[in-house]
Amino acid sequence: MCPISFAPSTDLSTVSINIDAILNNGGIVEGNPNPFSTSTFPFISRISAFTFLPQSLPKFQINQTKTLEIEGSFFTPNMIVESEGLTVDNLQFINENKIILTATSLQETGEFDLKFNNGFETIVTSAILIENAPWVDLRHGSGETFEVGVDLVVSKDVIPITNVPQNNRPGMWFKNAKTWKSSAAFEKYRFVRGTNKTVEIIFNNYHKKYAIGIGKNPRNINASSQFYQAEVVLYFKNNHVFYGLYGDRNRQNLQRELDKDGWLKVKFTDDVTEGSKWYLYKLDSIEDTNWGDESNLIVSGEIDDRFKLEGEELFPFIIPQYDWNNYVTALRVF
Repeated sequence: MCPISFAPSTDLSTVSINIDAILNNGGIVEGNPNPFSTSTFPFISRISAFTFLPQSLPKFQINQTKTLEIEGSFFTPNMIVESEGLTVDNLQFINENKIILTATSLQETGEFDLKFNNGFETIVTSAILIENAPWVDLRHGSGETFEVGVDLVVSKDVIPITNVPQNNRPGMWFKNAKTWKSSAAFEKYRFVRGTNKTVEIIFNNYHKKYAIGIGKNPRNINASSQFYQAEVVLYFKNNHVFYGLYGDRNRQNLQRELDKDGWLKVKFTDDVTEGSKWYLYKLDSIEDTNWGDESNLIVSGEIDDRFKLEGEELFPFIIPQYDWNNYVTALRVF
């Protein structure tokens, strides 16, 4: 495998890193950690866990804030980092080989360069991907379909109800569900860890003894308590009390009072790994124009080492109640 050649532009204070060239060489940068032995151009070797492969570029949604660890050489405390696709919120200098960048994506989608300037400028081309992931709309009339047992795996006797013209219901509900014994796994949207996925689920706050979050494979779909088959789930005692995050017989108590009969959004980030964040938001309405709203945060937390996190495959996961007033309205995995 040949080392990547970094050639300066006509401006000798600038060097461009071409991601296509890196891909053609297996996605690995080899050789001298700084290709200009007589200069101090910033050299970028890694952005978080990403090595510039197209399936693992750092991804942002529109108007999404993320924190990235960036490793390389010749970083300085006053180094400037910028991108046409991002607003830099904070730049933390750790040492000459590591910085931590917190940034918020703008409205335009596509691939964007990252520029690093410590007096000399390095441009990492196509370093960031900004996309607008579509929602899976589960309301009546949306047209979304599932093959039960394949796309949507439910425990015994549970019947998922959606796209049925019964009072134009605002989402999917689960007939015959039994407390803690029933589950619904949206395996159509499963993913494996290491792909930097975020999961968001929209649902109404009419539930009691209800849990919603992330399921895992392998699991026992016939277990008497599906509560313990989840990777992590948010548990709601009723429609005005949220208890906390539960998983594998462990829990993170963060009890909060809720407004009754509203609409909520839960969000899990960064593959649902140890140290990743989760958020619970209140939405002003069920209208799809509000699904991206994150202005009204109820509670958030960080997944810590009390959870085993053993799942090989992950997916949105519901532990439902049999009540036609309990709806899952939309979800997305990106």
